[in-house]
Amino acid sequence: MEALVYIACWKYFFRGYIKGGGLKPRDIHGNREYSQRETKLREAVKDAFCKLDQFASESSLPQEGSTIVNQNKPLYIFVAPEWLFSKTRDWRESSVEGIFYSRENREQYQRTLEELSGVRNKADLLLVAGSILWVEEKTSPGALSAIKEASKSYKTKKQGKVLLPKAEEVLQERKKITKGNITKYLGYNEAFVAYNGGIRKSILKSRDVGDFTGLNDVTLVPGLGAGTFSLPVGGEWLKVGVCICADAGRVHDYGKSTNLFILISQTVRTNTVPKQSVLPGGLIVHSDGTDGAMVLRKPKGEEQAPTIEIRNERGAEFLLARATIKLEKNLAISL
Repeated sequence: MEALVYIACWKYFFRGYIKGGGLKPRDIHGNREYSQRETKLREAVKDAFCKLDQFASESSLPQEGSTIVNQNKPLYIFVAPEWLFSKTRDWRESSVEGIFYSRENREQYQRTLEELSGVRNKADLLLVAGSILWVEEKTSPGALSAIKEASKSYKTKKQGKVLLPKAEEVLQERKKITKGNITKYLGYNEAFVAYNGGIRKSILKSRDVGDFTGLNDVTLVPGLGAGTFSLPVGGEWLKVGVCICADAGRVHDYGKSTNLFILISQTVRTNTVPKQSVLPGGLIVHSDGTDGAMVLRKPKGEEQAPTIEIRNERGAEFLLARATIKLEKNLAISL
């Protein structure tokens, strides 16, 4: 059995170069308010799905006897790089508020993704539109208690099971934070997974590698859990994992494996994904704000699924891909 997917990776680059007199870096991302970034995202998603509609219309229909379970309604996937919603990438800004978005911005971002992933007759829609860097003061109402409750909920779900070292490590870090003896601000690098008009998963990055580094006023709140979930596809289940940059090994650290592995990042290579994270015939979708986008099978030498059709024209805004993902008779993934 196989799932049919069409993928649009937004080739959003944070920095470019000015020609003449040597290559000089230029900041493409710029310093923009939330509304400006949202407008740009809306335009990109609309354009991407139109291109996927065209791609699908030009593709040959599966032959009789095909094992594709969702040929009448494929899965469209939109992916963008980490830090897509960061106010600026210039750490020389004078204040934390000048660098990062707020909780209000984060909630608007969530609502926008729900809207953009709304029902499309031709396909199911899955959006991983980068991540948002946001902060709030540790004294904000409910800020510390929310972290404590999330940790408690995770431990309750795992009751009777041995916690893996990665989970123990993150729980200890979060415990220190909830005691309140930390910096003025709590910092989050968060990715929302939107599916068919709702939020299927929220994923917090678990390691601060360039997110808030060098800022004495901000402490990263590390994410807990594998970042995995299941989607219904043609009566079967598609196991999905989403990781942010330096968390590329997170699915493996929690002992999980997926059919579809999505990595959003800045300056992280695809080969940092442990091969055990992707099941035979599975797919890796990688969107990086520095190195670009890739869609590929799990590492060579393993069982391969049918060929991926990729359209990646020079200067095009998106890398487009059509592929099938091998499924197994299984239950929804255990979180």
